[in-house]
Amino acid sequence: MKTKLILLVILYVHTLHAQTTYYSDWKTKLYGFCTKYGAIVTKPIYKLNWKEGWPEFKDGMMPVAVKGKWGFVDSTGELIVPTKYDDVEDFSEGLAKVKKNGKWGYIDTRGNLVIPARYRECGGFSEGLAAVSSDGETYDGYINKQGELVVRAKYEVCYRFKDGLAIVANPLDQE
Repeated sequence: MKTKLILLVILYVHTLHAQTTYYSDWKTKLYGFCTKYGAIVTKPIYKLNWKEGWPEFKDGMMPVAVKGKWGFVDSTGELIVPTKYDDVEDFSEGLAKVKKNGKWGYIDTRGNLVIPARYRECGGFSEGLAAVSSDGETYDGYINKQGELVVRAKYEVCYRFKDGLAIVANPLDQE
């Protein structure tokens, strides 16, 4: 009982500024959505993505899974992007990474595939750019939100941009 009370307090604090939050069915370990006042929006049918810590809405969307396939709900709890992807990551600057058949691409908040799934690895967008890798071993550089390679590079490691700079490591060609 004490554990459930602590979880309810955490969920309450988490929802102070959100339209909806999630709740758990302890038996099935699935999650549903409810308003911050406790009204049920969806039954507990989803798995949540705990890879990056406590799940939360980013750009008004949250990743959810049904039977091993991922999609997104909006901040009202409505399924906007159908659960059809092998993996997804949070939205960043209006785009989210989605994985289908072993390759990554990007969708917008309406679920439109705006950059085709053709990358073995890629990062989230920051300052309008995302690191991408065609072969999964080295990074090709950074693409813009139209999928154009705008910064060419060959590095083993590429991080997100912040204040106009990105950390890169292990250049493969020393030209």
